[in-house]
Amino acid sequence: MSWSPPPNLGVVREVQRAVARDEGLWFWDWEAAMGGPCSIHRWVEHDPPWALADHVHLRGAGYRATADQLFAALMAEYERYRAAP
Repeated sequence: MSWSPPPNLGVVREVQRAVARDEGLWFWDWEAAMGGPCSIHRWVEHDPPWALADHVHLRGAGYRATADQLFAALMAEYERYRAAP
């Protein structure tokens, strides 16, 4: 199966990063948490699949995996904040 990301997806991600930076907000890179560029396609082909064939939505296992990573990232940031002078 051939798949490629939407042509402007990278632009959208860069705008999100820039807005977060400009507003002093934390940005969590979901794509990086999933394994990098085009990782959604690997998740679609995972056995069993972790993402739906629409290459947008995850299945339960995929959502659990990313939720665990998000929680770990949030807790790491919280600990970093607590340790700051």
